Amino acid sequence: MSGEESKDINEYEYKELEGQWWLEKDWIFPPEDDREPSTYQLIHDFIINKVVPKSECVELSSHFLPRIIVIEAEHPRRGIEYARIILSPTDVREGRPDVEPDLIIHIKYYDFVRVLDGELDIMCPLFQGQGWLIGNIVTGFDMKDLMDVANGHELIPRAKAWPIGHP
Repeated sequence: MSGEESKDINEYEYKELEGQWWLEKDWIFPPEDDREPSTYQLIHDFIINKVVPKSECVELSSHFLPRIIVIEAEHPRRGIEYARIILSPTDVREGRPDVEPDLIIHIKYYDFVRVLDGELDIMCPLFQGQGWLIGNIVTGFDMKDLMDVANGHELIPRAKAWPIGHP
């Protein structure tokens, strides 16, 4: 293979991103200050710039039930940051919800950046013990499918027991 070898999104190695990495990502809005984007800013920009413009994502999300997903991103210097997303209709908010979420995903901040960028499958750090999830697993599948399609990855067929949008 010539040039840089293609990376497998299923291979996992934790790494912090260096410098002002967020300025190199065309899907992240330029921040108002020079700080790394918050977890909320990342998921917000991902939805606005990767999910909404893609008709396949809009069609896919039309099969989802309204679900609340909490992202707990563990930033090495800022600590735990919380963001919540509601799938179908899509809504992104900062902080914890005041109702019980369908799913909580705890993940390291830089792993989450790489997941949103399409460089890493969201399940890799979780399978390696570098995060966890609690709640409705089908909600996690729905979120993973949406991320995969938004990043141009193939939608993996599911077992009949867990169809898209199944409660």
